[in-house]
Amino acid sequence: MATLQNLQERDIEWRTPWMLSDEILYKCGDFDWVPLLGIWGALSYAPLLVLRQYRSRQFVPTTHGLAQCEFSYKCDGYKKKIREMTNTWRQTRRLKRLAVGPSTTPEYIGWLGRRVNDNIPVPGQGDSQFVEKHVHMVPSELEIIKQDFERRNSELEKKIEQMEEEKMSLKLDVDVQKLETEGLRKEKRKAEEDLNSLKVDYKRLRKLMRTAGLGKTSEQWRQEIQEEKVKADRWEKRFLEAQKQNKSFERSLSESQSERDELKARVAELEAILQDYEARIEHLETNEDHQNEQLHHLQDQVASRDHIMGEAVVQIQGVAEHLQTLAVQADVLSVKYESESDQGQKLASLLREIKVLSVRAKSYL
Repeated sequence: MATLQNLQERDIEWRTPWMLSDEILYKCGDFDWVPLLGIWGALSYAPLLVLRQYRSRQFVPTTHGLAQCEFSYKCDGYKKKIREMTNTWRQTRRLKRLAVGPSTTPEYIGWLGRRVNDNIPVPGQGDSQFVEKHVHMVPSELEIIKQDFERRNSELEKKIEQMEEEKMSLKLDVDVQKLETEGLRKEKRKAEEDLNSLKVDYKRLRKLMRTAGLGKTSEQWRQEIQEEKVKADRWEKRFLEAQKQNKSFERSLSESQSERDELKARVAELEAILQDYEARIEHLETNEDHQNEQLHHLQDQVASRDHIMGEAVVQIQGVAEHLQTLAVQADVLSVKYESESDQGQKLASLLREIKVLSVRAKSYL
């Protein structure tokens, strides 16, 4: 029991592959199902409840009144019901099998979860608009394809909009990185200029030390040398700090360059995905145009056949009218020759046969 409860839709093989049919008989006459006559009585079968057995999309079927059409041959008026069901089999409706998208519609999943026996509620008296509003018509293949195409097209449009937003955001990030990189380059050039200026000043001080110290005592020389050493150390520290700052700028520049390359690669990838989705949309639109052409072609064939049938009916009516004229003449001639010789009687018999044919031809007028 636990195994059956855990079964999923994909775990079930609804129908053997060699028993699939391209068309599904789903309706007879005014019934929204197929009435079946058995040995002891009649029952109603709704193929639209088991469309997944035909590997077709399952939607919410019309089931109102399905159980009420069942009867046994012992009930009153069963012969009339048998005649009605027999007549409905002269007006059968078929649906072409179509497997597009998921095997069930979202409405069917909700309807199945509610366990509703009657799809259409019983209307009040005289409320014909209520019935028309709630009658669930069987969708055609073109409608199912169109709905599936619109759904996919909507999803693709959303994805394209999302990718365009991501692309725009990436472009903004690239511009920001460019500005930051340019700022780092300017700071690097400034640090290099400061470093060169420090070197020039240091050389100038060394030169002054050699030329301006004549006539001084050793103590003064020591003091001045000490001061110069302090200045040199200070300038050396500044130089080292400038070098560190320069290295930091170079490292930041390298990182920003790598991030820029990654952003470019991401933009290229998004553009490729966008082109792929555009190609898919174009393919779906081409398929829709092809199906519309096939539909128009079939409609033209039906119109041509209707025209041929109309011409045939006109010709049959002409023959029937001619037989009526012959019947009138046959009545006159049969009265004239019936009482004469054997040949006259044979002629009268032939004329009576013509009259019988004219009576049969009245049904075509």
